[in-house]
Amino acid sequence: MGYRQYTHCVQPTDYVDNTPPAAWWAKLLDPNVPAWVATACSYLLGGKLVCLGDGSDQCAIGHITHFEPPSDKSFPDNIDNDFSLNIVLAPHGLTTGASYRDNYNAIANDGYQGWLIKPQSGMPVPHESNTPDDKSSPPQPWPDNYRYQGYATKYPDSNYPEYDPAQSPFQVDGSDGHPFWVPSFHLECEGSRIHDVCAAIAAVQGPASAICDVPIIGWAVCFVIDLVTLPVLLTTIAIASANATDGDANDPRVGGGGQLKLGDLIVVTGRWVYDAGHQGWNEFHPVKRIQLVPPEGANWGADFATWRDAWCEATGHCPPYAPPGTRPSDMTPAQAATYDNQLDPSNQWVYHPAIDGCGPLEGPPAPSSPPIH
Repeated sequence: MGYRQYTHCVQPTDYVDNTPPAAWWAKLLDPNVPAWVATACSYLLGGKLVCLGDGSDQCAIGHITHFEPPSDKSFPDNIDNDFSLNIVLAPHGLTTGASYRDNYNAIANDGYQGWLIKPQSGMPVPHESNTPDDKSSPPQPWPDNYRYQGYATKYPDSNYPEYDPAQSPFQVDGSDGHPFWVPSFHLECEGSRIHDVCAAIAAVQGPASAICDVPIIGWAVCFVIDLVTLPVLLTTIAIASANATDGDANDPRVGGGGQLKLGDLIVVTGRWVYDAGHQGWNEFHPVKRIQLVPPEGANWGADFATWRDAWCEATGHCPPYAPPGTRPSDMTPAQAATYDNQLDPSNQWVYHPAIDGCGPLEGPPAPSSPPIH
């Protein structure tokens, strides 16, 4: 299907915390609700994600540790219907029950991919506070820096590497040690609900927004219009929410091969950002490409850096999705070459070119020389 993207990121100096309140639906009766909705939608779709790096897509490789599909969320959290997953960055595994601080330092400072999860300079203070006594998260290796929470996965012990969120408490059959935290990298495959709901609200409230700005009486007239149009607005929101497309980790996948599962090794590319709308962490949002690495392909040996670069480069050659018969736009030269090669009949075989009959066409034999008499 190809990845979906409804958001954009802002530069650190342009970030403004306009996080909607928890009871955001109550604000629909605000006298100046069109302006408030516009601000909230602008923040959710293009304000809470802070751009990292040079703006180019980045690549990460790791083992899947956690899934959070939209179906796991309840109202009002399910207004965000992105599909989330976490990975432990390769070449690291889950063979240690060390402290979170030690696990974080081992991964973040490994010289391979750890820079993806490290706090970046100049980031804004996140919307949700980070305090050392927060029992819902692991102890931080940076106790005096409340700008960055990071993401982590909790495991029962080093002998139970595949965390199953359905298991509670964490000490399940097969585990015989102390639970421990492992820093992980967060990935988001975008759903359309926030975008669709915001577009629906704008369509209903747009005509009234100019009236709200009229001095003295504007807010009163706007309030009356809001009350009159409220049934239409709520119906429009409900329809847009119900028809929204959920985020799906299978959309950006390259090729087939069944469902992704815990423990799978994947290559992921996406836009690298800092999410300031929560407790502050780095992530790929949106995920643009996922390539499953088969077990026989995870043979990096002693040179992980070379192996990683080769997989990231090869995955980056995959063309972006486009409907059948439509040439994708904005392809890199490498992606364009791959796309053209895929259209070559000699490359479109299933069993063998000789069997499928799609080998390169051969021209007629060269004419023989006339006989000499």
